[in-house]
Amino acid sequence: MVNASESEAGVQNEGFLDSTLFSGAVDHHYYNQPEWFLEHTDYYDPENYSRTVSNMTDTKYCGALNVFGGEYASWSNTWKSALSEAAYMTGLERNGDIVKMAAYAPLFGNLTRMHWAPNLIWFNNHTSTCSVNYYVQKVFSNNAGTTLLKSSLDGAKIISHNEFKGKVGVGTWETSAKFDNVKVTDNETGKTLAEDTFTTDDFDEKWEKISDGVWSVQDGGLIQSSTVTDTSKYGNTGTTVYFGNTNWTNYTFTVDATKTGGSEGLFSCDKCDLPNKGSCYG
Repeated sequence: MVNASESEAGVQNEGFLDSTLFSGAVDHHYYNQPEWFLEHTDYYDPENYSRTVSNMTDTKYCGALNVFGGEYASWSNTWKSALSEAAYMTGLERNGDIVKMAAYAPLFGNLTRMHWAPNLIWFNNHTSTCSVNYYVQKVFSNNAGTTLLKSSLDGAKIISHNEFKGKVGVGTWETSAKFDNVKVTDNETGKTLAEDTFTTDDFDEKWEKISDGVWSVQDGGLIQSSTVTDTSKYGNTGTTVYFGNTNWTNYTFTVDATKTGGSEGLFSCDKCDLPNKGSCYG
């Protein structure tokens, strides 16, 4: 993002972002199988991802917030994965009003350290090579669309999604952190549904631990002291705990969060009572 002072200093904002309107974005990360990307080309379409706060709980993936797709990749450097990413990217371009930026990740992979794949460009001490996924990114970069053509598809009846509801949560990724002043407020009544200020150590009774991490209540806060996240065992879950009631809906969740160490970041989450459904916000 280029702000006004940078533009005045001679840095050109080529019109892709209006710095007077773009004040921030939620950072979405997606690492999934090719089928996931093919099935979610419509993820950010208005009927699934709301453009306004007033009806964000009525749409499938909430929404209302500008999006920075900070990391996404299908889980291999194959044609199948590359084509699934291309299909997904058509949805990002189609919804450029709310998807402000997107970035494939990771960018570089060392051929002598193959513990993480895929990567866009592979290298060693002697050479580098571009993956097929790289050339998909290049095609989109060199051929930006200018016109959206209307299209429709007649098929099976679409069953409306279930009401969005569920617990709230906090978590970390390769990071230690302190959380405090957890509060959930009913948007319709203004009533406090639940809160936790961690003045007493009742973590095991109130919170649901679903992955790794070293969690404890200390000094009036919830402490997660580990800087390691076991992705081999828990995948994209992160070091996460949940709080509350699966029947909660149309609420506001607030929490004070402080990073205390580690190489990555922390996030808040919601956990729906639908299978495999939830969202995390960095």
